[in-house]
Amino acid sequence: MRRTVLFLIAFAAVLVAAAADQTALLRQTLSKAPWFAGKNLSESQKRELADSATAKTAIVRADQYLKQSFPFPFPDLYLDFQKTGNRSRFQAVYDQYTRAIAMLSTAYYTTGKHDYLKKLEELILKVCDFPTWVLPAHDKKLINFSGKKVEIDLASSLMGWRLATVLGLFQKDLSPAVSRRLEQELKRRIVEPFDQISIGKRAPFWWMKRKMNWNAVCLAGITGTVLAVEPDYGKRLRMLSTVLQYSNYFLDSFLPDGYCSEGAAYWNYGFGHYLYMAAMIYLATDRKLNLLEQPATKAPATYPDRIVIAGGWLPAFADCNYKTRIADQYLDLHDLLLGQAEKRRPLGWFPELLLPAELCKANAPVTPRKEMLEPVSVFPDGAVAVMRPGNSDACRIAAAVKGGHNDELHNHNDVGSYTIIVDGKAPVTGDPGPEIYNAWTFGPKRYENPIMNSFGHPVPRPAGQLQVPGKETSALLLEEKKDASSFLWKLDLRKAYRIPTMTKLERSFLYSRKGSGSFTVTDSVEFSKPESFETALIAFGGYKQLSPNCLELEFAGRKLIVSLEADGAPFTVSASAIPGKYQGGLKPQRIAIQLKNPVRKAEVRVTFTPEPEQ
Repeated sequence: MRRTVLFLIAFAAVLVAAAADQTALLRQTLSKAPWFAGKNLSESQKRELADSATAKTAIVRADQYLKQSFPFPFPDLYLDFQKTGNRSRFQAVYDQYTRAIAMLSTAYYTTGKHDYLKKLEELILKVCDFPTWVLPAHDKKLINFSGKKVEIDLASSLMGWRLATVLGLFQKDLSPAVSRRLEQELKRRIVEPFDQISIGKRAPFWWMKRKMNWNAVCLAGITGTVLAVEPDYGKRLRMLSTVLQYSNYFLDSFLPDGYCSEGAAYWNYGFGHYLYMAAMIYLATDRKLNLLEQPATKAPATYPDRIVIAGGWLPAFADCNYKTRIADQYLDLHDLLLGQAEKRRPLGWFPELLLPAELCKANAPVTPRKEMLEPVSVFPDGAVAVMRPGNSDACRIAAAVKGGHNDELHNHNDVGSYTIIVDGKAPVTGDPGPEIYNAWTFGPKRYENPIMNSFGHPVPRPAGQLQVPGKETSALLLEEKKDASSFLWKLDLRKAYRIPTMTKLERSFLYSRKGSGSFTVTDSVEFSKPESFETALIAFGGYKQLSPNCLELEFAGRKLIVSLEADGAPFTVSASAIPGKYQGGLKPQRIAIQLKNPVRKAEVRVTFTPEPEQ
């Protein structure tokens, strides 16, 4: 503990010094004129972008949008969230506008066809008529909808950046009326509110001091908007200095080992947008100020290669959809900014795809990124371990396990959870991830939801009790062993529960590369008086009980054989659905392995092996 505190104090000092250096360099190198993505692309770079698969896909979609009518989502859909708590109905329409503007902008930029510009102008004027660009889930008191305040959120900041880039690239092509209206709205909704904060006339938005993804995402959108729209160099410099100052809160959200407790999906979203912001500042300072070269970004940047389990699959810890992958465009930006690649293919939407296009070296060959997965990756601060086949050609399973605590960012009550991947093709069992967000997801009833509490996770249920929230629930690492063929992690999970009679609860994970591989989860429990005990596993798909102590799990064409042992104690096996709606459309089952009689002491082992290949 003392070591961690000392590290954090030293880390904070490094951040302060780095921020001062960055601000000085920004002052020396920031472009005197406004800058926007795509401004400095050479003709050859533009041609390469136009010929890319990404641009061609955008053109196909833009052609579809030319014929589409777009409903105006105010006031009915906006107020629907207040009545029902449903976030999806408004956001689906809002996203239609976002996607259409991105595709039409790419199509016009790469072809110059007037039809795309005409439709783009139509949508721009509609968006400018929106009472607010802030999502209803972020405007629960309707202060933005009513016009009482103008705040900046995830959606409005990115809408601002997208439209600011449109204004920068196409200002000479847009009709004067559309150009004036767009400039007015960008200043009113993004630039002026943020400038008031930068001069101290308005308190920072709540997210500016939060150690979470909102910080990086919103600041990225603000950066792109301010760079493109604000003509006054002094104001631009002042606002970007404020961006640099507050962006350090986001970097501080990562643990010293680089672990992202918000989950891999939020590494994508948060650090991905930090990379966008870094690329914009780098290009707007004539490639002088590179935020990726500071010490604070080095550990978070290693997270992707250390958290991927196998085949691109990630553990669905925290609020991470089980289908999530680390996005290639973020890895590409990282490599391009650090000079680890000269060229990567354009990826992403408009205006994001313009950034790597400008960072790439002209006439250089595209170099694909190589995945660098070590046999075992351990995040000691995050209390997460990832186990892979390594050099074994025969081993067919890989796994990730977590200790942690129940007060993490985007927390689930999941101390002791895990995920198993078969053949690098599918997660057959483990942590199923988050629910589809609604009004109650981030409220006081979060842990009444079985998806968020420990019922929906493959963890024990001693004395009939679920885990409790709070930072004091930390798992304690008791033992770690590894050799060429195996890895063992043993955790003390007792603090995750509030059971006075429980004197011991240890969970060990044993991963073996022998043969086709195996993964064993052993729970050892002791009570001061007899109590009930059950453990659970989560079946992502099909489930069969082949015998009293043998199960078969199947998902996406991959199967695991599950052997159950309780040292002779009788037990039952029962399956139940987990109430709620999961992201990714997953409909998992909770398989409870429950001892028939109360016990003072027990040990339950669950061993997973791949079904033999035919």
